[in-house]
Amino acid sequence: MSGEIKFNYRKLTLRLIAVWFGMALAASALGLFKNNAQRVGIAVAIAASAPIVLFAIWHAVSAGFRAFVLSLNPRVLTALQTWRIIGLSNQFRNVPLLTALEMSPC
Repeated sequence: MSGEIKFNYRKLTLRLIAVWFGMALAASALGLFKNNAQRVGIAVAIAASAPIVLFAIWHAVSAGFRAFVLSLNPRVLTALQTWRIIGLSNQFRNVPLLTALEMSPC
């Protein structure tokens, strides 16, 4: 994969992550994730699953993006996933932080 294409995918991916973060932050500030039933609401489910679904579709239809993803360092990806697990356990407070770190393959 050429360096220019990889760089373009990197920039696009970072922009998409920034937009997704901004939208999630704005939705939270507007109270869209508020749930008085103390359960995971539909807004949280959509916010959590939409990036995964979009990634899977993009990965399936774009050979260039698939090559970019496969060129990434697995250790960095594992570290990022560890942060997601820690954030999730902190959000729901069902899994202690230490357990999240022990579950990490790093």
